Parts: sequence; structure tokens; C-alpha cells
Amino acid sequence: MEQPQLQVILTPESQKLFLSNVGKLLDQAIEEAVEKSKLSKRFVTQKELKEMLQIGADTLSDLEARGLRRIPLGRKWLYDTEEIAEVFNSMKI
Repeated sequence: MEQPQLQVILTPESQKLFLSNVGKLLDQAIEEAVEKSKLSKRFVTQKELKEMLQIGADTLSDLEARGLRRIPLGRKWLYDTEEIAEVFNSMKI
């Protein structure tokens, strides 16, 4: 069964204002989601860490050699995001 459709016709100015407001709302929602994920995600998996930093296994091994510790949890390894920041700070030139 076909759903009824609603069509709204806007003036060019109203359309521009509408799209601008929708864009602002989307940007705000994205920013809030990013901030929430930063605050609530203290421990990340090896896969998440590599995606987050856009690094491969060799670079991760280098970070571990520089002091990044991992936490075994079942078959996964977890990394503390606060410790990641400490390792990066120690690498500053």
C-alpha cells in the first residue's frame, strides 16, 4: 500500500533558510555525538585505536615500545585513551 505524501513548496529564500537551519542542527548533533563519544570512551580496542589514529600494526607496536600498555580482556586488547595521550606527550620534540 502506498503511503500518502506531503509536498511543501517554499520560496527560494525560505528554502535557503530552511536548508541552513537543518544544516546547523545537523552540525550541532554531530558535535554533541563526538563530544559524548570522547567523554565516555576511556578504553578502546586495538581495532578502534588503529582506526581512531589511522595507524597500522607497525606503528601500534612502536607506540607499545614507547610505553603504551595494553589490557588483556578475553581475546581483545584494550588501551587506555589517557595513557595514549601521555605517550604522545612524551614523544614531543
